Amino acid sequence: MNIEEIMYVTSLGNYVRIIMKDEEVLGNHSLKDINELVKSMDFIQVHRSCLINKNYVTKLFKNTVHIDDVQIPIGETFLKKVKLFFKESYI
Repeated sequence: MNIEEIMYVTSLGNYVRIIMKDEEVLGNHSLKDINELVKSMDFIQVHRSCLINKNYVTKLFKNTVHIDDVQIPIGETFLKKVKLFFKESYI
């Protein structure tokens, strides 16, 4: 699996659901493990249970990130960091 092909990752307790363009994989890692793995790349945690790849974001609206037709809520504690991340990414 190529990390750059990951669109987003969601937590399912002790597992993670890794969503790619054409594939979905279930792994026995924590979201924290995945976050550490992709820390220096184009990923950011937007919710306590979700990590996204900014390269697949199609829309950022209020407190929601859109990746294609999927709407991912931005957690209140992550909102400021997410907005700053995207602002710095596109300046």
